[in-house]
Amino acid sequence: MMSMSREVRECLENLGYVELTNLQKKVFSKILGTRNSIIVVAPTGSGKTEASLFPIMYMIHSKKIKPIATIYITPLRALNRDLEERLIKIAKCFDIKIALRHGDTPQSLRTAIEKDPPHVLLTTPESLNYIVINSNLRNYLSNLEFIVIDEFRDLIDSKRGYQLFTIIYLLEKRILKKRIRKIALTATLKNELLAQSILNTSVLINDVSVLRDRNIKRIEIEVVTPHSDYSKQYGVEKYIHDRDFASKIAFLIDILRNHRGVLVFTNTRSLAEKLGYVLSELTSVIGLKDIKIGVHHGSLNRMLRTSVEKDFKTGLLKGLIATSSMELGIDIGRVDYVVQYGSPRQVTRLLQRIGRSGHKLGDVSRGCIIVGNNMFQILESTVLKRRAINYQLEVERKYSSPLDVLAYSIAVYVLVNNNGVDIYELYSDLINYELYRELDIATYLDLLNYLNYARIVRINNNKIYPTKKTRLYVYRVNMIPDTRNIDVIQTYNGEKIGVLNEEYVVLNIKEGDTIVLGGVLWRVIGYDSDEAKLYVEQTSLSREILIPHWEGEDIPVEYKIAREVGSIIRRLKKNISIREYGLPENVVLELSKYSDLFGDDETIVIDYCSEYNTLFINVFGGSR
Repeated sequence: MMSMSREVRECLENLGYVELTNLQKKVFSKILGTRNSIIVVAPTGSGKTEASLFPIMYMIHSKKIKPIATIYITPLRALNRDLEERLIKIAKCFDIKIALRHGDTPQSLRTAIEKDPPHVLLTTPESLNYIVINSNLRNYLSNLEFIVIDEFRDLIDSKRGYQLFTIIYLLEKRILKKRIRKIALTATLKNELLAQSILNTSVLINDVSVLRDRNIKRIEIEVVTPHSDYSKQYGVEKYIHDRDFASKIAFLIDILRNHRGVLVFTNTRSLAEKLGYVLSELTSVIGLKDIKIGVHHGSLNRMLRTSVEKDFKTGLLKGLIATSSMELGIDIGRVDYVVQYGSPRQVTRLLQRIGRSGHKLGDVSRGCIIVGNNMFQILESTVLKRRAINYQLEVERKYSSPLDVLAYSIAVYVLVNNNGVDIYELYSDLINYELYRELDIATYLDLLNYLNYARIVRINNNKIYPTKKTRLYVYRVNMIPDTRNIDVIQTYNGEKIGVLNEEYVVLNIKEGDTIVLGGVLWRVIGYDSDEAKLYVEQTSLSREILIPHWEGEDIPVEYKIAREVGSIIRRLKKNISIREYGLPENVVLELSKYSDLFGDDETIVIDYCSEYNTLFINVFGGSR
């Protein structure tokens, strides 16, 4: 393989890497042959991770680069765990060390990393901040040559990503004062110029190359509205009286029976819990005990999530109900079908999720969107399907000079510089970076004055200094929307099961209630408001079950998606054919019956309901 030694080649061949793919060869040559940063755009399952790390590990091995030579950043902890298992084996071929550090990493392992750092450190965007301010680890960052950013497109489109990019810029420009090569990996990318400018730290030249794999992965997506008669399948209607929901559950059971491994994505944790519990109970009751179901989302304890991931990979679980926690990059070869329950709301999200099936190179990704008998859900899902198949993606947007991101980044940076940071020198560097080119001096000084007023930093003689509150601010604040959480604790062993929002617990849960968490029933024993802990014990069936609700789970719909849905409704009103969308004739006829009741892309409908004293405004403008 390329210029690797015989020992390395044989080791990689034993792991199944007999020959590099065309993409991997191109990336290998680019990393070894230039000093450019690189954005690799290639479909799911094309080997992007290996494409970036084979040449990096080769360089670490051949040039004997000391730790920490590379930081590999992924947005999800589940993705980190998945990568660690794969990369440890590959790293042994190059005689280098890999380690993982994120929010779930035990203190003992963090201490071990500080004493004996790896050549390649896997982490998350938030944990990178803590690595930078850790003086023990920061000493090793002088050896840093590469930063690999996985799921790059997902980070471009969020303030969480902007936080990461700002810290990388300051790390390169002002802390290490050396050029670091960034290797960004993504399955999709629309706005290449924005992506390049985010990674480019040079004012004069563009030193970021884009490598695209032109092999578009085949995907097959259906939009399915199970007929109400489907509820009779497996006798589901005996147990679920809502025929629409019963039909969807029966359809899901069919899919689970006919496939090897099924990922079911929901847009909210509440719905994941509901589906997980209902499917687990129902398959057991109707005699399909071989169908085991797991639940996975970010509010479950690390040990539970890790256990579920392992059981799904090994085949102990036939189906996994998940939120975005399993959306990005997880390599589970058993998955041969993906279900999106309800509209995915975004094309990129749909492609990421369906792409979890057929994850190997050359495989076809297959899946469906299950929606109820709701015109908006059907049309929105149909539009998203059409755009996904044609790779018509949402355009990544730029946040111009995000002040919350900048405030946090300044706090991180001053912790590294106890001797003070010159206000105007920092401003000069910031406005030379794409994300802050439009930051005016007055706004910048107002932000610093606010941070000084809040005692997050101290300003004296045009220099910024850390205070006692700075480190606390850095550890308590991040760019992931959050609320105060309550730990859910098992009484008999004291183990944490997961977390619930404090407001939900206070307003909705009382002693004796039964809740679902991790797809399992728990009876509430008591709530300790001082300790912020809800104590529970496992229980069996209950007459009334509470499905928890979590805040901050809305997914925005792009303007163009909403406009296209509106245009279909307008065409239905005027009896203009919508044959290109592939909707069944009976569905088109059903939709046509009600289309006059709603607005469209040219009409806004305002309706008043006197019974509830409420105005309803139907406008197709999207939510972003």
